Amino acid sequence: MKIFLIVISVVLTLQVIARESAGVGNGGGTVICPNKTVLLDYYEGQVNSDYTYKKLSNLTSEQLNTLFFKRVALYDEVLANFLRSLKDLYQKKKVELDSATFKIPDDFKNIFYERNCKLAVNIVQKRPTLGFEKIFFINKDLYQNLDVVTKEGLMFHELLYMVAINLEAENSRQVRQALAYLMSDQFEDSNREALHKNFYVKVTAGGFFSRFESYLPVICPRIERYGHKCSDF
Repeated sequence: MKIFLIVISVVLTLQVIARESAGVGNGGGTVICPNKTVLLDYYEGQVNSDYTYKKLSNLTSEQLNTLFFKRVALYDEVLANFLRSLKDLYQKKKVELDSATFKIPDDFKNIFYERNCKLAVNIVQKRPTLGFEKIFFINKDLYQNLDVVTKEGLMFHELLYMVAINLEAENSRQVRQALAYLMSDQFEDSNREALHKNFYVKVTAGGFFSRFESYLPVICPRIERYGHKCSDF
């Protein structure tokens, strides 16, 4: 069994390195309409899956964070703790840029939205060359006008994407689907099987291992190159 796990870890590591060489980045997106700006993840959840987000509208920043990590922990407490540690990294490694313009990524294509709305990229995540470099670059002009639900949602998206991209995800499409489900009102009716299918598999790029702890030998060395150690969590 140990040999099997070692082989799988090596394969995943090589795939991650291959994707890293391609310079994969990501954009945390919003849909900007005349009367409201919505996190792209939640917008797609409403349009594609009939999810609703009434509960989120009344929550503070602290309550949104509590809800996010609590729901993740319902499936895998190790993953929840890992994401909490990445939140600390996010706070340390983010920077707001004046007059920034970020390119719409390819995985935003073929998204349906109303004619009087537009897509925007609010946050871009880039792998650092050196450990002290910033990772999360924020369009200050857009970000400062967002409500708390959207701001926190963008952070949740970036945390989940950092996990996914280091476990060979090709883009953020499935991460958006995972977050849309996790924070929806419909989550209240979920069971473990639904959590696995609609959240865990999408965040871990297929969910080969049923427990996130098994991914740590693969993802920890990669995350350390962001200037963050797994021992921090």
